[in-house]
Amino acid sequence: MVKFFDGSLVLILFHIQLFWGMNYDIDSLKKVIDEKFTLLERALNESWILFFGHDPFHEAATVRRDEKGLVPDRFIAL
Repeated sequence: MVKFFDGSLVLILFHIQLFWGMNYDIDSLKKVIDEKFTLLERALNESWILFFGHDPFHEAATVRRDEKGLVPDRFIAL
């Protein structure tokens, strides 16, 4: 199982949603969304543990797909 600290793409649990992010430059928004999509798809397919370095309530989680897209699956306390 891969453990992944994703830096600024998924700062907190709610940033798992594809269009939630900390991007202020509209020109690079598509690039950030594309990178985030690739990263989260790989996290799903390879059962990664994502670490949320800025989330005060959730330290880490895995993801799963449902009708809304990718959502948290299993929460992990460190």
